[in-house]
Amino acid sequence: MDGEGRSASRPRSGPGLRRLALAGAAAAALAAAPLGSRVEAYLLYDSGALDFIVPASEALRWSPDVWAPGSTLDWEIEDGEAWSLLFDSVEDVAPILETALAVWAGVETADIRWRLRGIAAASAAESSGAQDSRNRLYFNPDHWFSGAALWWERNGSTGVWEITECDLAFPDWVQWVEDGLDAEDLRRYAAFEFTEELGHCLGLGWAVDFPSSRRLRLSRNGDDARWRASAVWPSQPAMSRWWSDSLTEDDRTGASLLRPRAGWLGGTGSLSGVLESEEEGVPYAHVYALRLVEGEVRDPVGAFTNADGEFLIEGLPPGDYLLWALPVRSFWHHVPLVESGAATDLKDAVIAHPTPVEAGATTRGIVIPMRRGRE
Repeated sequence: MDGEGRSASRPRSGPGLRRLALAGAAAAALAAAPLGSRVEAYLLYDSGALDFIVPASEALRWSPDVWAPGSTLDWEIEDGEAWSLLFDSVEDVAPILETALAVWAGVETADIRWRLRGIAAASAAESSGAQDSRNRLYFNPDHWFSGAALWWERNGSTGVWEITECDLAFPDWVQWVEDGLDAEDLRRYAAFEFTEELGHCLGLGWAVDFPSSRRLRLSRNGDDARWRASAVWPSQPAMSRWWSDSLTEDDRTGASLLRPRAGWLGGTGSLSGVLESEEEGVPYAHVYALRLVEGEVRDPVGAFTNADGEFLIEGLPPGDYLLWALPVRSFWHHVPLVESGAATDLKDAVIAHPTPVEAGATTRGIVIPMRRGRE
């Protein structure tokens, strides 16, 4: 890719480099990755291997040589004739990307400072977006889904992997436009895509949908009845691929765990426990903590369980919480968990009595029983 690069240095330390591509479905490398047996939390990537979910202390983060705390990460949009298939010009894409960048930069508990520097010349290389120390958005005419490609390098001093670059691919939605997608909806859907993919660039993986209730719904002609899910909360996490340009507390907490603003983490606490079914741990299920504030339940913040059914939910403000455990669904972005033994036939379980969280402490020993029988 040609164009003006960032001035930040990026040393090559260690024996090699990894590239994690998240193009619609999970990358093959991620799908084949081993899942650790320790307590795993949230939806973060491991800094030492390709584990899918790990505690924040072991999460893959940006190299401080590239994006240090308090510094600003620069982005570019790669120019090219293909943009004219969807937009009047590449300049029309800039405010959409800036809006998505501002969504994450607006997380008050996180240190996320990034900006769009401008339009860069199109790459002459065969593989657009190759490792070149620049973060950019480009049009990908070969796919109908968006994607984020993370570049990692091993730190020679610590031995851990660190993010050094992220590239965003915008999909070919020409067919959608030809089928009637208007300009306003195109911009709106693009903002949804950019918001989600920027979350991947931060180091976040897929979230789990918020808890929902189920109801039997008849078809319009009354000949067919199907179970439908109705979300308890009106807004789902942006990282659960619900096409949202706003963030929930779950999204904000994940971003803050990766890039905490100074002083934030010390004012939070954690919940730790295990999910059990038939006297065994429930692997790769999900637990949401629901904060109680003046009798009302706030947005959930969640964590996966590990292979032994253990969970750790971090970054919680002090207070009382209800807990809601649910299995992952066999959606395509959680296929690696299902293939690794996640049970999908368990019923949701709720711990309705308040569980306290204190700043700087972990509330331990929580046991949540789950029963089979989910349809």
